[in-house]
Amino acid sequence: TQQEHLGPLAFHFYRAEAWEKALKYLSAAGERARFAYAIREAIDYFDKAVEVSRKIPDAVSQEQLMSLYENRGRTFQVLMDMEKAADDFQKEIDLARELGKKNIEAQALLNLALCYRPWGALTDLNKVRKCLDKSRKLVRETGDQAGEVRWNIMAGIQTLISLGQDSESATYLQEAINACKKAGNRWTPGQSGASRKASAKPPLPSHWRSRPRQRSHPPGGTPR
Repeated sequence: TQQEHLGPLAFHFYRAEAWEKALKYLSAAGERARFAYAIREAIDYFDKAVEVSRKIPDAVSQEQLMSLYENRGRTFQVLMDMEKAADDFQKEIDLARELGKKNIEAQALLNLALCYRPWGALTDLNKVRKCLDKSRKLVRETGDQAGEVRWNIMAGIQTLISLGQDSESATYLQEAINACKKAGNRWTPGQSGASRKASAKPPLPSHWRSRPRQRSHPPGGTPR
């Protein structure tokens, strides 16, 4: 399938300097690698996608850039490289503000808050709180009920883990539960076996490997 050939196609168009197609396949290959926890491969793809986007600025939409910075930022978080992750999320936030995309800015602020948790190089609990407060304000301005649920879940986790506020955390999580019950417990099902198989780790062209391949996994998780 084409999914299995995203990496080679990305490399082919990159070498051919077919920049628009290279950007398309580099971004797709990076996202597929990220979901397969092939984290360093994903970073390689995303780095090259950012590089290509700067070669063809007139052909790249701000929406594409926001998605690219978000995906690379989340990948850096898995590597616990919070400085680079925060830089990408801030770029996404700046673009979202330019476009007036409050829902995207709100989510990016939640992702940014994760960069300031009590571990890592950027620990700053005041910034965690500021990010959460700004995000909630934006969510309420949009009237996005699903966004409000996501915010309550993320805020509940962050106020417990980062700020140690048990009762505040419980309040947010209960609000999320109540909203879900009111909406009839609608949610998106998890990946099916077929979709998990479709997102298996893509190959990384040997030309791009400058170091031994490594496996990374989310904090608290287990290697695959």
